[in-house]
Amino acid sequence: MSKHQQYKGVEKYREFHDFDPKKIEAFPEYFEIPEYVCLVGKSLDIAYHSNKWKDPADYIHEHDSNGVKTYLTVKGSRQPTTKVPKHIRDIDVLVRLGDCLHFTYEDHNGDTIEAKCSRPYPKLYTIPSGKALLIISGKANLEAIVWGGGLKVEDVGIVG
Repeated sequence: MSKHQQYKGVEKYREFHDFDPKKIEAFPEYFEIPEYVCLVGKSLDIAYHSNKWKDPADYIHEHDSNGVKTYLTVKGSRQPTTKVPKHIRDIDVLVRLGDCLHFTYEDHNGDTIEAKCSRPYPKLYTIPSGKALLIISGKANLEAIVWGGGLKVEDVGIVG
C-alpha cells in the first residue's frame, strides 16, 4: 500500500467520521476487486450502523434517481457482466464506514429487492475518492459494489 493512498484513506475516514481511525488493518493478500460484476439494478437505499461523530447510530441513505447502480459479485452467474471501472479496481486502500444492515435495489423487472444482512454484519467500505461503496463479509468476501451517478461519501455522510 502506498503512503499516498494510505494518507488518502485516513483523510476520507476523518472526513466521514470526524475523528482519527484507531487502527489501520490490511486485507488478506488474496482479496481483490473482480474485473467484472453483475449489474442487478438501480440502487434505492443502503442502511448501515456507524460510529460517525462518536455517536453510534443506524443510518439509511436513499439514493437519488441519478444513475447509482448495484452490482453483485456472483461467481459463475449467467447474468450479463459489467467491467468494474479502473478507479475502483486500482486501489490499495478501503475506508470502513460501518456495518451494512441492508441494501435495496430495483431489478431489471422493476421489482424491489431488499438484501437483508444478518449478524455478523458485513462491513460497508468506500474507496478514498468516496465514489463507490463496497459490502464485504468475513475477512475478504466482496458481496456487492454500488457506484455511479452522483454517489459520493462526504463529511455529511453518503450522498447521491
